[in-house]
Amino acid sequence: MADVKWVGEPAKEEEYRKLGVTPPRANLESITEDAVLEMNDPKLREMDFSAAGLMTTAGDIALFYQALLNDGKAYDGTRIWQSEMLRDARRIRSGNLIDPARGITANRALGIVIAGGDGKANLRGFGRTNSAQAFGHPGFGGQIGWADPATGISFGYLTNGYDRNDLREGRRSVAVCSLAGACRG
Repeated sequence: MADVKWVGEPAKEEEYRKLGVTPPRANLESITEDAVLEMNDPKLREMDFSAAGLMTTAGDIALFYQALLNDGKAYDGTRIWQSEMLRDARRIRSGNLIDPARGITANRALGIVIAGGDGKANLRGFGRTNSAQAFGHPGFGGQIGWADPATGISFGYLTNGYDRNDLREGRRSVAVCSLAGACRG
């Protein structure tokens, strides 16, 4: 397993100002560089920690989301989730709650984020080519996993290099998710 590393220099205040946005991590004081680097501790890696620290591959993330698209069945046909539960899990429950990291409506369902049709799906980590029904989760530091029921595509992107520049990280996420979402047959 690759250790987590911080890379790059933070975006400058004037870059945020030009875009008219607040620096996303300014609202997340508890997520410090030292706190993230603690995930490299072997003892922490062995613990159950539901908010962070998933250790897997991008391919397995994509397969996880593909099972969610495949009526709750894994690639080998094993039923993992019931159809009714999957439909209910994609219902947005967060109302008008604002995501503190992104400053937009959260669109949270049960453990996932819904892309939504409000023109802000790219800010939620789904790129520009996914449907409003796409769902997944934009992890911290540029990690992402999602599925799009309209196309049948599932996607996972993981990196151990956590970019200090939120703007560059966001552009990269939008670019890779847009490319993946455009791979429809």
